[in-house]
Amino acid sequence: MGKKKKQKEIEQCFCYYCDRIFDDESALIVHQKNKHFKCPECNRKMNTAQGLATHAFQVHKLTITAVPAAKAGRDSMAVEIFGMAGVPDDVRPAKLQGDGPALKKARADDDDDVTPPPAPPPPPGGMPPPMGGYHPGMPPPMGYPPYGAPP
Repeated sequence: MGKKKKQKEIEQCFCYYCDRIFDDESALIVHQKNKHFKCPECNRKMNTAQGLATHAFQVHKLTITAVPAAKAGRDSMAVEIFGMAGVPDDVRPAKLQGDGPALKKARADDDDDVTPPPAPPPPPGGMPPPMGGYHPGMPPPMGYPPYGAPP
């Protein structure tokens, strides 16, 4: 039998802009890119609000003055936030202890955490052919003599 893994303390993260709670920071970052740092013109996802504002101005000549889909008072572009990094210290403990306003729990049917489609089934007959090189039944690559031709 193997060793039992110790349970790590799960540090809950929350979105500064909308107070939604996440179990890990990677899910929070995906949420922020999809909901708060996405360009309204071309749907490109940036890492920060400043990145979004810079992209929108340089590429589309748009001026974004507030973080999209943020609560009132939390929509300032001046605060540099990426995941939990940059969240003001006065906001952090209140949210994680539940003293702040009602916290939203992440929904299972949300489109933030898009799971990739399942892998296609393997082809019948076992392993797929190797990439590159000659394959039986296929013509030779351009510039090579036909199979069986003298060199």
